Amino acid sequence: MVMFAKTGVFTLNKVRGIIDIMLDEGINVSAEEREVEYYKEIRETHKLPTDCDFSQDAYSDYIDEYELDIINETCDCDQILIGFIKDPNTGLYEEDPKAEFSCICGELYGFVTASKYTCLAAKGSPCIPYQVDLESNGNERAFTLPEDIWGEDKPGFMQIEKMDCQNKTSLCLKFGACMDTDLDD
Repeated sequence: MVMFAKTGVFTLNKVRGIIDIMLDEGINVSAEEREVEYYKEIRETHKLPTDCDFSQDAYSDYIDEYELDIINETCDCDQILIGFIKDPNTGLYEEDPKAEFSCICGELYGFVTASKYTCLAAKGSPCIPYQVDLESNGNERAFTLPEDIWGEDKPGFMQIEKMDCQNKTSLCLKFGACMDTDLDD
């Protein structure tokens, strides 16, 4: 039988290795949203055409670089994506199949939505099915961060397994998200 991993949830401040990755490699979607709102405000204030491109020199007089820097600064409440790419057709973010893992980082928690690594941990809150608490021991298979990112912060019970799905279906190939098992559900 094939068993799929669930989203693994962890407390951000308990995994020091993720912070540098968030700041160096993460996509700050909250800052992107603030920037879009800033551009909309400029358009409305200066009655510019809605199809104008703010990278053009003609509109540079309207863009305050200092304000733009503040808009793009990361703050605690921002949503940061790691291991995601933007679909050029839809403009939406999706998990990068080439990434080692994909994680959504919020103000307090990180959500590992796909990974080449899994572990067993405890079921999360009944209010949020299909999520697993990576900080608690249990029997639910979940996506997790690689060993080197957990570092010394890895819970003592956690046994991280790297998935090898070379001969699996395309769904399994995406992130090594499934594994063969003899367990009965």
